[in-house]
Amino acid sequence: MQAIILAGGYGTRLYPLTLNAPKPMVPVGGRPMVDYLIDKIDLLQIYDKIFIVTNEKFAHVFDSWRREKKREDIIIVNDGTNAPENRLGSLGDIQYVIEHYTIDQDVLIIG
Repeated sequence: MQAIILAGGYGTRLYPLTLNAPKPMVPVGGRPMVDYLIDKIDLLQIYDKIFIVTNEKFAHVFDSWRREKKREDIIIVNDGTNAPENRLGSLGDIQYVIEHYTIDQDVLIIG
């Protein structure tokens, strides 16, 4: 089973908090929000990979975070969009990940 975390937005409604980091990286209680999601997914112990789909603007932020965590089971997926006007949307990002990584099993979608 795979997990997909949708993080392809640009966080425009949370400016200035999200000018340089996506919403899932905004700290809550001293940790990025995405850490709490990963903790819950890890507790289930049924997922092979966790895909975090994001955009061109924030992919490097997630890449740095993943390297810091030393998590090879987390795959950062850049959907290639670079502005809110051309984003793929939730369904487009899900389709992008499933097709790009040829996922043919059950997935948990977290938005």
